[in-house]
Amino acid sequence: MQNELNEVYSLVLPTLTDSLLLPNVTVAEIVPYIDVEKPAAGQPAWYLGELNWRGSRAPMASLEIISGDEERIEPTRRSRVAVLHTLSGNKDVPFIGLLVQGIPRLAHVLRSEFHLIDDHGNDPDSAIKCKVRFAGQKILIPNLDKLEEMIASIPRNSIAR
Repeated sequence: MQNELNEVYSLVLPTLTDSLLLPNVTVAEIVPYIDVEKPAAGQPAWYLGELNWRGSRAPMASLEIISGDEERIEPTRRSRVAVLHTLSGNKDVPFIGLLVQGIPRLAHVLRSEFHLIDDHGNDPDSAIKCKVRFAGQKILIPNLDKLEEMIASIPRNSIAR
C-alpha cells in the first residue's frame, strides 16, 4: 500500500507581488528585515546579502526578482525574512532567507483544496515549483532545492565591506 500525503501544515507568506506556500517544518523563523549586510557590487539582483541571525549568517534571496520582476524590490518597514532550513544538509548553507512582507498565516493544506495553475516543475532551472490556487488566491510554491543551489553558487566573500 502506497502512503500518500494528503495534508500539510503550512505557512502562507505574503510578498509584494504574490504569496508563497511553504511547509511549516521548512520555516525556522520569521524575523524583521534588520541587520542585513548588503551584497558586493556585481552580484545577481536577486541576491540580497546576508542576514545576521542567531550567531550565524543566512544568505538572502528575493523570489520575486528570481521569478521575473526586473526591478530590485527594496525592503519596506513591513518587510520580514523567512529563515528556511535547507534540505541538502550542506554545512556551508544550513539556512537561507527569503524576503517576505507582512505577517504569515498558518494554513492546513488538504490535497482536495489545492488546485494546480501552472507547473514549473519540468524546468530544472526554475526557482518556482508551481503556481497553485489555494483558499481563493494564487500562491507560488518555491523550489527550495534550486534556491539552495543558486545561493550556494554565490561566493562567500560577496558582502560589501
